[in-house]
Amino acid sequence: MGFLDKVVKAATEAGGKVAETSKSVAKSTQIKIAISGLKSKREKIFREIGERAYMLFKEGKIEDSIIKTLAQEVDEINAEIEQKEAGLKES
Repeated sequence: MGFLDKVVKAATEAGGKVAETSKSVAKSTQIKIAISGLKSKREKIFREIGERAYMLFKEGKIEDSIIKTLAQEVDEINAEIEQKEAGLKES
């Protein structure tokens, strides 16, 4: 095999490896995007569960010390928001 044949063979093999690596990276990226989407959906559901638990607690339909503490924190934050919004209206 001549020098030129060796160069062509090496270039062909390198090109094949690049193509294989590109496919692997593309597949990995697709999987990561799918995982990210699933995590976003999960976070949305957790948020909805939390909001529902808060409303049920406020309605007296559930009693739980942890939810009570968290609900009190939410109430405090809501009060702060209202106070700051009132400040905006006054300015």
